[in-house]
Amino acid sequence: MPDMLVKLPGRDSVIVVDAKVALDAWLDMLQPGANREQCLQRHAQQVRSHWQGLARKEYWNALKKHYHTPELVVMFVPVESALTAAMEQDPNMHADAMRSHVPLLDKITWYIV
Repeated sequence: MPDMLVKLPGRDSVIVVDAKVALDAWLDMLQPGANREQCLQRHAQQVRSHWQGLARKEYWNALKKHYHTPELVVMFVPVESALTAAMEQDPNMHADAMRSHVPLLDKITWYIV
């Protein structure tokens, strides 16, 4: 199950939100003496793997019986710099995730939406 359903005005519409991305490689990178490049590569791979898994789940299909929901799952990353670092390591990540119906949002971009 997703972490959250954001109810939209009108016709029982919701947006599915997941907020369980792994940040252990990101936190490892912050430790003294850590191999920064290796940790950042691992972090980007963890983020990519997570949104790919969300895309495969297709939560919108499971919720069709009860809600009107767009064909997407918002992946919320609570640490803006962690999302930025992952996208810097993997410059195609944002576009690939969007094509897979998984917008990647942090605290700042969530407010914009």
